[in-house]
Amino acid sequence: MQSLCTMCRPVFGDDGTLAPKAIRQYVYSISVPASVQASIPPGKPKTVGKMDIVWRTKLGERGRIQTGQLKTTIPPLLELALTVLKCPGTVHMEQTFSVICLATNNSGHSMRLKMVLDRVAGGGVVWSGVSGKILNELASKQSTQITLMALSVLPGLQVGFQGVVCVH
Repeated sequence: MQSLCTMCRPVFGDDGTLAPKAIRQYVYSISVPASVQASIPPGKPKTVGKMDIVWRTKLGERGRIQTGQLKTTIPPLLELALTVLKCPGTVHMEQTFSVICLATNNSGHSMRLKMVLDRVAGGGVVWSGVSGKILNELASKQSTQITLMALSVLPGLQVGFQGVVCVH
């Protein structure tokens, strides 16, 4: 099996030693490359390999732990997915900015969509535009770009957007 680690290096110093009775805790996040992810059927578990952890103590003794088989499951596709493609990293308060989204029809039938913009209580972003707008028919397995206009009404970091609903 091919190693996914292309730039492996010690986390704590170049010698990578561990003192006697020392404990280190690590959290790993393993992501599956998009090229591999595309070949995994949604909802079915796929083995992605094992993780091999090797260390050496200050006395030169070698230690090793190997995990069992690591599995991942690609979540099932939603019939309609709305993904943000482009959004500015910084915006000025009370000035409109554009958010480019991609609506993807993953179902087996065409959809006639209606875009509903809703002001979420306490949200720092307000959508600007016509709510209830009927979009063009979206064929099965097709996507369309949608540009939304928004306005920042609260200072500070805004994490995520709410209030955009596509209704079939």
